[in-house]
Amino acid sequence: MKVTVAGAGYVGLSNALLLGKENEVLVVDIDQRKVDCLNSGRSPIHDQSTEDAFQKGGFSLRATNDPKEGYGNASFVIVATPTDFDPKKKGLDGSSVESVVRLVKETNPAAWCLIRSTLPIGFTRKLSEKLSFDRLLFVPEFLREGKALEDTLSPSRLVIGMLKEREEARKAAEEAAFLLLSPLKGKRVDLSFVKAEEAEAIKLFSNAYLAMRVAFFNELDSYALGHGLSAKAIIHGVSLDPRIGEGYNNPSFGYGGYCLSKDTKELGKTLTKERALLIPTIDLANEARKESLLSRLLAYRAENPGKTIGFYRLSSKEGSDGLRSSSTVDLLRGLNAKGGKAIIYEPSLQGESYEGNALVNDLEAFKAKADLIVANRIGSSLDGVIDKVFTRDVYHRD
Repeated sequence: MKVTVAGAGYVGLSNALLLGKENEVLVVDIDQRKVDCLNSGRSPIHDQSTEDAFQKGGFSLRATNDPKEGYGNASFVIVATPTDFDPKKKGLDGSSVESVVRLVKETNPAAWCLIRSTLPIGFTRKLSEKLSFDRLLFVPEFLREGKALEDTLSPSRLVIGMLKEREEARKAAEEAAFLLLSPLKGKRVDLSFVKAEEAEAIKLFSNAYLAMRVAFFNELDSYALGHGLSAKAIIHGVSLDPRIGEGYNNPSFGYGGYCLSKDTKELGKTLTKERALLIPTIDLANEARKESLLSRLLAYRAENPGKTIGFYRLSSKEGSDGLRSSSTVDLLRGLNAKGGKAIIYEPSLQGESYEGNALVNDLEAFKAKADLIVANRIGSSLDGVIDKVFTRDVYHRD
């Protein structure tokens, strides 16, 4: 089958690699660098599992920035373009999705669009009505940053949202399910066929719950830190309750990355008519967490004016090079705003500085120069200097 993937980001590439095992996959992206990388057999993003997949090969994949070539012959178009949170509109910006669907309708109206970009609840239906084009399915993705390919190959569930319960739409949804599940070679995956609005809600409520859970354990940690108690001991005791469990309970500087913040803000805005109190305040709790930790860094700086503060990795999660919405970057900027500078160890950055802070990309030199090392997540590379590491990572995992 001929499949086109619109967008060569983490979601798009993971889907392209999955589907390229059994189908002819064409990736469409406006970034010529990404197109050139893909056509030369290289990953356009820094992600170890994706890079390993390109080295291993075994899939059919090429790329273009020509939408007519990209969408003209496809049976299915996977839409995986960015939907950032627009602070002016106070909502997710679905304009890139609309542009792709509009082009598909113009070039190949027989194709079905599987939208995997996160959207506001009701967007898919409104888009269908606006463009008079109903060959749309909303198929949310549930990928962890830094583990997108792993989660695509071993999905927790597959949700397919339909606009209408008519025979043609149901058949297309079943074909889409077969398309996405067939390369998994019999792995058990829970499959749900729902309304498009329900699928959109499943995505947003899932991420809001994860954000809430991160914020909850961070507030627990803030209390323990302020009262001289062991956060690990408290979390362990709390998590022994099987209704709570051990997932997403490791404290951090605050949730970041591409999805949790923007999706939680979108859902919080959506719930205003319901007079909801919990979800709209999750992001406020996350900001308060960062402010609390920043105050401790500023106090250290004030008490140790000659000491050097170092930031070990700026990315949101281990295995990711994404700095967008990174809580560690927010701490760094907060320090800078108060006149403090730092040194940074971040291999994904090139050059001599980042926002006025010196880059030291020799790890041993960085560890020697830094008197205090700020690390959202720590690993074996910081063995030997743990005594000068400031972290809230009690389990040494994401």
